[in-house]
Amino acid sequence: MIKGFSSKPKSGHDRFRAEVEFLNYAQMVASQFVPKLLHADEVGRSVVLEYIEGERFKEGRAPSRESVDQAIAFMQRLNEDYEIARKYVSGGA
Repeated sequence: MIKGFSSKPKSGHDRFRAEVEFLNYAQMVASQFVPKLLHADEVGRSVVLEYIEGERFKEGRAPSRESVDQAIAFMQRLNEDYEIARKYVSGGA
């Protein structure tokens, strides 16, 4: 999958950098929940991600217990070690 980002907004929040930093961090701590970042092009402000097969949740229907448990596990892994997170994800991300 290819994802493009517009040029850096005046607010200073660089969505491209934030995405790359987050994906790299998430790959280290919770790799089973995120696509692999295959390539990041700073000049073209785009990323190439591994495609993950799946289905969207149906509107108006609650997610399964398994999906909720997976979301909780993902959030727990992301937040397990604050020091590692701060090392790999900048304040602007």
